[in-house]
Amino acid sequence: MKPERGYCRRIFAVIVAAGAMLAASAATASAAPGAAATTTRAALAAPRLVILAQDGGARLLDAHEIASQDYNVVTRPYQSDSTQKWWLTDQGGGVYTLQQASSGRYLDAHEIAGLDFRVVTRPRQTFDATQLWRLQDYGGAFYTVQQVSSGRYLDAYLSSAQDFRAVTRPFNGANSQVWRIVGA
Repeated sequence: MKPERGYCRRIFAVIVAAGAMLAASAATASAAPGAAATTTRAALAAPRLVILAQDGGARLLDAHEIASQDYNVVTRPYQSDSTQKWWLTDQGGGVYTLQQASSGRYLDAHEIAGLDFRVVTRPRQTFDATQLWRLQDYGGAFYTVQQVSSGRYLDAYLSSAQDFRAVTRPFNGANSQVWRIVGA
């Protein structure tokens, strides 16, 4: 029986994303020969160019770069461009900003139910806690990403019907709220 075309594409996307994450992990490991791998706060010394993979899988955090799409943040299969790369910058007090490398815009989120708490990118807003994020270490480079202002967690739809749109949700323990953060 021949597998359907969509299935083959998904398998290919998983293989490509896994290769990208392995390459990024190898580059990180080779940067400090002889040093033990660590996932402590020191391992996230900012600023650092990273990728965020939802549940460590084949979908990476990305964002539309046009106003007609409201600069919505989504997840996409691996692409070899800078839309999926983010500058992780320590702002002190255990909070960070995430700045999209391609657009220079910052990860932010609507705090309105009518807008489905959508995650977007925006220009830097000084002193705006909607652009501050707290990383909670699960080990193995896996984290939850919590918006400081709302206390809600970065999550994303797992369906094309919602364009794999990123949103914030109350903590629910789902794998969709766990992100693997590795060097880009």
